[in-house]
Amino acid sequence: MRLSYVIISSNRKDSLLATLGRLAARTPLPGGAWDVWVVDNGSTDGTAAAVQRAFPSVKLICLPTNEGTPARNHALNRCTGEYVICLVDDSYPQDARAVGSMLNYLDEMPGTAAVVANVRLADGSFEAPAFPSMVMSGATCFRRSVLQAVGGYSPEIFGQAEEYDLSLRIWNAGFRVERFEDVVFMREKVRSAGRADQAVQYMDFRNTLIVADRFLPENLRRAYSEDWTLRCGAIGRSNGFHLAMKRALWGAWRWSQGQSAHERKIMHFGAIESVFGLFHQRRIVKDWASRNGAQRVVIADFSKNLFATWSACMNAGLEVVAVADDGPAFRGLNYRGKPVLPLSHAFDGSIDGVVMSNINPAHIDERMAAVERHFSGPVLRLWEPKYLHARQACLQLAA
Repeated sequence: MRLSYVIISSNRKDSLLATLGRLAARTPLPGGAWDVWVVDNGSTDGTAAAVQRAFPSVKLICLPTNEGTPARNHALNRCTGEYVICLVDDSYPQDARAVGSMLNYLDEMPGTAAVVANVRLADGSFEAPAFPSMVMSGATCFRRSVLQAVGGYSPEIFGQAEEYDLSLRIWNAGFRVERFEDVVFMREKVRSAGRADQAVQYMDFRNTLIVADRFLPENLRRAYSEDWTLRCGAIGRSNGFHLAMKRALWGAWRWSQGQSAHERKIMHFGAIESVFGLFHQRRIVKDWASRNGAQRVVIADFSKNLFATWSACMNAGLEVVAVADDGPAFRGLNYRGKPVLPLSHAFDGSIDGVVMSNINPAHIDERMAAVERHFSGPVLRLWEPKYLHARQACLQLAA
Protein backbone atom coordinates (compact mmCIF):
# COMPACT_ATOMS: atom_id res chain seq x y z
CA MET A 1 0.00 0.00 0.00
CA ARG A 2 1.50 3.35 -1.02
CA LEU A 3 -0.71 5.73 0.96
CA SER A 4 -3.09 5.56 3.91
CA TYR A 5 -5.29 8.44 5.01
CA VAL A 6 -5.96 8.51 8.76
CA ILE A 7 -8.86 10.64 10.01
CA ILE A 8 -10.16 11.06 13.55
CA SER A 9 -13.66 12.40 14.16
CA SER A 10 -16.02 12.94 17.06
CA ASN A 11 -19.65 13.97 16.50
CA ARG A 12 -18.94 15.79 13.24
CA LYS A 13 -20.63 13.37 10.88
CA ASP A 14 -21.45 15.83 8.11
CA SER A 15 -17.93 17.24 7.93
CA LEU A 16 -16.43 13.76 7.89
CA LEU A 17 -18.73 12.51 5.13
CA ALA A 18 -17.95 15.57 3.01
CA THR A 19 -14.22 14.99 3.41
CA LEU A 20 -14.47 11.30 2.56
CA GLY A 21 -16.40 12.19 -0.55
CA ARG A 22 -13.60 14.46 -1.78
CA LEU A 23 -10.63 12.13 -1.45
CA ALA A 24 -10.98 9.99 -4.57
CA ALA A 25 -10.74 12.96 -6.94
CA ARG A 26 -7.78 14.35 -5.01
CA THR A 27 -5.67 11.20 -4.80
CA PRO A 28 -3.45 10.54 -7.87
CA LEU A 29 -3.18 6.79 -7.26
CA PRO A 30 -5.06 3.71 -8.48
CA GLY A 31 -7.69 2.38 -6.10
CA GLY A 32 -5.62 -0.52 -4.80
CA ALA A 33 -2.69 1.73 -3.89
CA TRP A 34 -4.40 3.78 -1.19
CA ASP A 35 -6.92 3.35 1.59
CA VAL A 36 -8.74 5.36 4.25
CA TRP A 37 -8.88 4.73 7.98
CA VAL A 38 -11.42 6.54 10.16
CA VAL A 39 -11.20 6.46 13.94
CA ASP A 40 -14.57 7.34 15.43
CA ASN A 41 -13.75 9.01 18.73
CA GLY A 42 -16.79 7.98 20.75
CA SER A 43 -19.37 9.72 18.53
CA THR A 44 -23.04 9.66 19.51
CA ASP A 45 -24.42 11.23 16.31
CA GLY A 46 -24.48 8.09 14.17
CA THR A 47 -21.10 8.76 12.54
CA ALA A 48 -20.03 5.12 12.35
CA ALA A 49 -23.26 3.89 10.73
CA ALA A 50 -23.25 6.77 8.24
CA VAL A 51 -19.66 6.01 7.18
CA GLN A 52 -20.41 2.32 6.77
CA ARG A 53 -23.42 3.09 4.56
CA ALA A 54 -21.85 5.75 2.37
CA PHE A 55 -18.24 4.49 2.22
CA PRO A 56 -18.15 0.74 2.84
CA SER A 57 -14.51 0.47 1.76
CA VAL A 58 -13.35 2.78 4.57
CA LYS A 59 -11.66 0.94 7.41
CA LEU A 60 -13.52 2.06 10.51
CA ILE A 61 -12.29 1.84 14.10
CA CYS A 62 -14.90 2.71 16.74
CA LEU A 63 -13.79 3.80 20.20
CA PRO A 64 -16.17 3.85 23.18
CA THR A 65 -14.87 7.24 24.38
CA ASN A 66 -13.11 10.24 22.89
CA GLU A 67 -9.36 9.67 23.20
CA GLY A 68 -8.42 12.92 21.49
CA THR A 69 -5.51 13.17 19.06
CA PRO A 70 -3.76 9.99 20.29
CA ALA A 71 -6.71 8.04 18.86
CA ARG A 72 -4.81 8.24 15.56
CA ASN A 73 -2.45 5.60 16.95
CA HIS A 74 -5.18 2.95 16.62
CA ALA A 75 -5.09 3.40 12.85
CA LEU A 76 -1.35 4.06 12.59
CA ASN A 77 -0.69 0.70 14.25
CA ARG A 78 -2.85 -1.14 11.71
CA CYS A 79 -2.59 0.70 8.39
CA THR A 80 -0.01 -0.45 5.83
CA GLY A 81 0.62 2.63 3.70
CA GLU A 82 4.25 3.51 3.10
CA TYR A 83 3.10 7.09 3.66
CA VAL A 84 0.32 8.41 5.88
CA ILE A 85 -1.64 11.63 5.48
CA CYS A 86 -3.23 12.56 8.79
CA LEU A 87 -6.38 14.60 8.22
CA VAL A 88 -8.90 16.16 10.55
CA ASP A 89 -12.48 15.55 9.53
CA ASP A 90 -12.85 18.92 7.78
CA SER A 91 -9.49 19.07 5.96
CA TYR A 92 -8.53 17.69 2.56
CA PRO A 93 -6.03 18.20 -0.28
CA GLN A 94 -6.88 21.03 -2.65
CA ASP A 95 -6.18 18.79 -5.64
CA ALA A 96 -4.39 15.63 -6.73
CA ARG A 97 -1.21 17.56 -7.45
CA ALA A 98 -0.85 18.40 -3.75
CA VAL A 99 -0.78 14.72 -2.77
CA GLY A 100 1.44 13.79 -5.70
CA SER A 101 4.00 16.46 -4.77
CA MET A 102 4.17 15.18 -1.21
CA LEU A 103 4.63 11.55 -2.20
CA ASN A 104 7.22 12.35 -4.86
CA TYR A 105 9.24 14.50 -2.50
CA LEU A 106 9.29 11.83 0.21
CA ASP A 107 10.32 9.25 -2.39
CA GLU A 108 13.35 11.32 -3.36
CA MET A 109 14.32 12.55 0.12
CA PRO A 110 14.65 9.66 2.60
CA GLY A 111 15.92 11.99 5.33
CA THR A 112 12.58 13.81 5.38
CA ALA A 113 9.95 12.37 7.72
CA ALA A 114 7.07 14.69 6.91
CA VAL A 115 5.87 17.22 4.35
CA VAL A 116 3.56 19.98 5.58
CA ALA A 117 1.08 21.80 3.35
CA ASN A 118 -0.04 25.41 3.23
CA VAL A 119 -3.55 25.37 4.76
CA ARG A 120 -6.24 27.63 3.32
CA LEU A 121 -9.40 28.15 5.37
CA ALA A 122 -12.93 28.55 4.06
CA ASP A 123 -12.89 32.32 4.64
CA GLY A 124 -9.75 32.73 2.51
CA SER A 125 -7.34 33.11 5.41
CA PHE A 126 -4.47 30.73 6.16
CA GLU A 127 -3.47 28.51 9.05
CA ALA A 128 0.01 27.33 10.00
CA PRO A 129 2.05 26.26 13.02
CA ALA A 130 3.80 28.99 15.01
CA PHE A 131 7.07 27.32 13.98
CA PRO A 132 7.51 26.48 10.26
CA SER A 133 9.47 23.37 11.26
CA MET A 134 6.43 21.75 12.90
CA VAL A 135 3.98 19.24 11.50
CA MET A 136 0.33 20.27 11.32
CA SER A 137 -2.73 18.19 12.08
CA GLY A 138 -4.86 17.85 8.99
CA ALA A 139 -2.21 18.80 6.44
CA THR A 140 0.86 16.59 6.81
CA CYS A 141 2.10 13.56 4.89
CA PHE A 142 4.31 11.33 7.05
CA ARG A 143 6.71 8.53 6.36
CA ARG A 144 4.96 5.80 8.35
CA SER A 145 8.21 4.09 9.35
CA VAL A 146 9.31 7.26 11.15
CA LEU A 147 5.99 7.59 12.96
CA GLN A 148 6.44 4.03 14.18
CA ALA A 149 10.05 4.68 15.18
CA VAL A 150 9.21 7.73 17.31
CA GLY A 151 6.13 6.16 18.89
CA GLY A 152 3.27 7.98 17.20
CA TYR A 153 1.18 10.48 19.15
CA SER A 154 1.84 10.83 22.88
CA PRO A 155 -1.08 9.38 24.88
CA GLU A 156 -0.83 12.02 27.62
CA ILE A 157 -1.52 14.88 25.19
CA PHE A 158 -5.24 14.71 24.44
CA GLY A 159 -5.13 17.73 22.14
CA GLN A 160 -3.27 21.02 21.61
CA ALA A 161 0.56 21.08 21.30
CA GLU A 162 0.54 17.46 20.08
CA GLU A 163 2.15 18.79 16.90
CA TYR A 164 5.02 20.26 18.91
CA ASP A 165 5.53 17.02 20.81
CA LEU A 166 5.57 14.87 17.68
CA SER A 167 7.69 17.29 15.65
CA LEU A 168 10.39 17.56 18.28
CA ARG A 169 10.65 13.78 18.51
CA ILE A 170 10.99 13.58 14.72
CA TRP A 171 13.75 16.20 14.61
CA ASN A 172 15.51 14.60 17.58
CA ALA A 173 15.50 11.25 15.76
CA GLY A 174 17.55 12.82 12.96
CA PHE A 175 14.79 13.42 10.39
CA ARG A 176 13.49 16.62 8.82
CA VAL A 177 10.07 18.22 8.56
CA GLU A 178 9.68 20.25 5.36
CA ARG A 179 7.03 22.81 4.43
CA PHE A 180 5.92 23.88 0.94
CA GLU A 181 3.86 26.93 0.10
CA ASP A 182 2.62 25.53 -3.22
CA VAL A 183 1.23 22.33 -1.67
CA VAL A 184 -2.22 23.44 -0.56
CA PHE A 185 -4.77 21.76 1.69
CA MET A 186 -8.21 23.15 2.44
CA ARG A 187 -9.91 23.24 5.83
CA GLU A 188 -13.49 24.17 6.60
CA LYS A 189 -12.59 24.82 10.25
CA VAL A 190 -15.87 23.55 11.68
CA ARG A 191 -16.19 24.11 15.40
CA SER A 192 -16.26 20.93 17.49
CA ALA A 193 -19.59 20.24 19.20
CA GLY A 194 -19.32 21.08 22.89
CA ARG A 195 -15.66 22.01 22.70
CA ALA A 196 -15.25 24.99 25.00
CA ASP A 197 -12.64 27.65 24.41
CA GLN A 198 -11.71 27.31 28.06
CA ALA A 199 -10.83 23.64 27.62
CA VAL A 200 -8.80 24.39 24.50
CA GLN A 201 -6.78 27.11 26.21
CA TYR A 202 -6.27 24.94 29.28
CA MET A 203 -4.86 22.12 27.14
CA ASP A 204 -2.76 24.48 25.02
CA PHE A 205 -1.14 26.06 28.09
CA ARG A 206 -0.60 22.81 30.00
CA ASN A 207 0.74 20.87 27.04
CA THR A 208 3.00 23.64 25.79
CA LEU A 209 4.69 23.72 29.19
CA ILE A 210 4.97 19.93 29.16
CA VAL A 211 6.70 20.10 25.77
CA ALA A 212 9.23 22.63 27.09
CA ASP A 213 9.89 20.47 30.13
CA ARG A 214 10.19 17.26 28.14
CA PHE A 215 12.50 18.36 25.34
CA LEU A 216 14.55 21.43 26.20
CA PRO A 217 17.83 21.53 28.14
CA GLU A 218 17.68 23.36 31.45
CA ASN A 219 18.66 26.86 30.31
CA LEU A 220 16.24 26.89 27.38
CA ARG A 221 13.56 25.08 29.38
CA ARG A 222 13.58 27.90 31.90
CA ALA A 223 13.54 30.64 29.25
CA TYR A 224 10.77 29.17 27.11
CA SER A 225 8.68 28.11 30.11
CA GLU A 226 8.80 31.69 31.40
CA ASP A 227 7.90 33.08 27.97
CA TRP A 228 5.08 30.65 27.32
CA THR A 229 3.70 31.07 30.84
CA LEU A 230 3.57 34.83 30.37
CA ARG A 231 2.10 34.60 26.86
CA CYS A 232 -0.45 31.79 27.32
CA GLY A 233 -1.44 33.01 30.77
CA ALA A 234 -2.12 36.51 29.46
CA ILE A 235 -4.27 35.20 26.61
CA GLY A 236 -6.24 32.92 28.92
CA ARG A 237 -6.86 35.57 31.54
CA SER A 238 -7.85 38.07 28.84
CA ASN A 239 -10.58 35.61 27.83
CA GLY A 240 -11.76 35.27 31.42
CA PHE A 241 -10.26 31.82 32.04
CA HIS A 242 -8.31 32.60 35.20
CA LEU A 243 -9.12 29.29 36.92
CA ALA A 244 -8.30 27.25 33.82
CA MET A 245 -4.89 28.92 33.58
CA LYS A 246 -4.14 28.08 37.22
CA ARG A 247 -5.22 24.48 36.62
CA ALA A 248 -2.97 24.30 33.56
CA LEU A 249 0.05 25.46 35.56
CA TRP A 250 -0.74 22.90 38.24
CA GLY A 251 -1.21 20.13 35.66
CA ALA A 252 2.10 20.88 33.95
CA TRP A 253 3.90 21.00 37.31
CA ARG A 254 2.43 17.65 38.35
CA TRP A 255 3.51 16.12 35.05
CA SER A 256 7.03 17.50 35.53
CA GLN A 257 7.31 16.07 39.03
CA GLY A 258 6.39 12.62 37.75
CA GLN A 259 9.10 12.46 35.10
CA SER A 260 12.53 10.99 35.62
CA ALA A 261 15.59 12.22 33.76
CA HIS A 262 15.39 9.09 31.62
CA GLU A 263 11.80 9.81 30.59
CA ARG A 264 12.67 13.30 29.37
CA LYS A 265 13.76 13.43 25.74
CA ILE A 266 16.26 16.30 25.75
CA MET A 267 16.93 17.43 22.20
CA HIS A 268 20.41 17.54 20.73
CA PHE A 269 21.84 20.83 19.49
CA GLY A 270 21.12 20.28 15.80
CA ALA A 271 17.46 19.49 16.44
CA ILE A 272 17.02 22.52 18.70
CA GLU A 273 18.57 24.78 16.10
CA SER A 274 16.42 23.34 13.29
CA VAL A 275 13.25 24.17 15.23
CA PHE A 276 14.02 27.37 17.16
CA GLY A 277 16.75 28.89 14.99
CA LEU A 278 18.57 30.56 17.87
CA PHE A 279 21.96 30.83 16.16
CA HIS A 280 20.38 31.40 12.78
CA GLN A 281 18.59 34.45 14.16
CA ARG A 282 21.77 35.66 15.83
CA ARG A 283 23.62 35.66 12.50
CA ILE A 284 20.79 37.40 10.64
CA VAL A 285 20.18 40.06 13.31
CA LYS A 286 23.88 40.88 13.71
CA ASP A 287 24.35 41.26 9.95
CA TRP A 288 21.18 43.37 9.58
CA ALA A 289 22.17 45.64 12.48
CA SER A 290 25.63 46.16 11.02
CA ARG A 291 24.30 46.99 7.54
CA ASN A 292 21.70 49.42 8.88
CA GLY A 293 23.73 50.96 11.69
CA ALA A 294 21.01 49.89 14.12
CA GLN A 295 21.50 50.31 17.86
CA ARG A 296 18.00 50.88 19.31
CA VAL A 297 15.24 48.56 18.08
CA VAL A 298 11.73 47.38 18.75
CA ILE A 299 10.84 43.70 18.53
CA ALA A 300 7.49 43.20 16.80
CA ASP A 301 5.06 40.55 18.08
CA PHE A 302 4.84 38.69 21.36
CA SER A 303 5.28 35.44 19.43
CA LYS A 304 5.96 31.92 20.68
CA ASN A 305 9.57 32.24 19.57
CA LEU A 306 10.14 35.71 21.03
CA PHE A 307 13.01 34.45 23.18
CA ALA A 308 15.10 33.55 20.12
CA THR A 309 14.69 37.07 18.74
CA TRP A 310 15.38 38.71 22.10
CA SER A 311 18.50 36.57 22.50
CA ALA A 312 19.65 37.49 18.99
CA CYS A 313 19.24 41.21 19.70
CA MET A 314 21.15 40.91 22.97
CA ASN A 315 23.94 38.99 21.24
CA ALA A 316 24.19 41.75 18.62
CA GLY A 317 24.54 44.39 21.35
CA LEU A 318 21.23 46.06 20.49
CA GLU A 319 19.10 48.00 22.92
CA VAL A 320 15.53 46.70 22.79
CA VAL A 321 13.22 49.60 23.56
CA ALA A 322 9.91 47.71 23.56
CA VAL A 323 7.95 44.77 22.21
CA ALA A 324 5.20 45.85 19.81
CA ASP A 325 1.96 43.86 19.74
CA ASP A 326 -1.65 44.95 19.25
CA GLY A 327 -3.07 41.93 21.06
CA PRO A 328 -5.33 43.18 23.87
CA ALA A 329 -4.13 40.33 26.12
CA PHE A 330 -0.64 41.83 26.25
CA ARG A 331 -1.56 45.38 27.24
CA GLY A 332 0.35 46.52 30.30
CA LEU A 333 2.77 43.58 30.27
CA ASN A 334 6.53 43.78 30.43
CA TYR A 335 8.85 41.38 28.66
CA ARG A 336 12.22 41.02 30.40
CA GLY A 337 11.92 44.55 31.71
CA LYS A 338 10.67 46.13 28.48
CA PRO A 339 7.09 47.32 27.93
CA VAL A 340 4.76 45.57 25.53
CA LEU A 341 3.08 48.37 23.56
CA PRO A 342 0.52 48.64 20.76
CA LEU A 343 1.99 49.38 17.35
CA SER A 344 0.56 52.90 17.42
CA HIS A 345 2.81 53.76 20.41
CA ALA A 346 5.77 51.40 20.13
CA PHE A 347 7.67 53.35 17.50
CA ASP A 348 7.57 56.74 19.18
CA GLY A 349 10.99 58.25 19.80
CA SER A 350 14.30 57.46 18.22
CA ILE A 351 14.64 53.85 17.09
CA ASP A 352 16.78 52.52 14.28
CA GLY A 353 14.72 49.55 13.17
CA VAL A 354 12.23 46.80 13.93
CA VAL A 355 12.92 43.08 14.22
CA MET A 356 9.92 40.83 13.44
CA SER A 357 9.88 37.86 15.84
CA ASN A 358 6.81 36.22 14.28
CA ILE A 359 7.81 33.29 12.06
CA ASN A 360 4.32 31.81 11.57
CA PRO A 361 3.95 31.39 7.78
CA ALA A 362 0.22 32.19 7.95
CA HIS A 363 0.69 35.45 9.85
CA ILE A 364 4.01 36.96 8.89
CA ASP A 365 2.93 38.85 5.76
CA GLU A 366 0.01 40.46 7.59
CA ARG A 367 2.18 41.34 10.59
CA MET A 368 4.91 42.82 8.41
CA ALA A 369 2.34 44.98 6.63
CA ALA A 370 0.94 46.19 9.97
CA VAL A 371 4.38 47.21 11.21
CA GLU A 372 5.23 48.99 7.96
CA ARG A 373 2.05 51.07 8.25
CA HIS A 374 3.43 52.54 11.47
CA PHE A 375 7.17 52.55 10.80
CA SER A 376 9.04 53.59 7.66
CA GLY A 377 12.54 52.50 8.68
CA PRO A 378 14.27 49.13 8.22
CA VAL A 379 12.27 46.08 9.30
CA LEU A 380 13.95 42.68 9.57
CA ARG A 381 11.88 39.65 8.61
CA LEU A 382 13.30 36.51 10.23
CA TRP A 383 11.43 33.87 8.22
CA GLU A 384 11.18 33.31 4.50
CA PRO A 385 9.83 30.14 2.89
CA LYS A 386 12.72 27.78 2.33
CA TYR A 387 11.08 26.39 -0.77
CA LEU A 388 8.11 27.52 -2.78
CA HIS A 389 7.93 24.46 -4.97
CA ALA A 390 8.37 20.83 -3.94
CA ARG A 391 10.06 19.84 -7.20
CA GLN A 392 12.48 22.76 -6.93
CA ALA A 393 13.36 21.57 -3.42
CA CYS A 394 14.09 18.03 -4.64
CA LEU A 395 16.50 19.36 -7.23
CA GLN A 396 18.26 21.69 -4.78
CA LEU A 397 18.69 19.07 -2.07
CA ALA A 398 19.88 16.46 -4.57
CA ALA A 399 22.50 18.84 -6.04
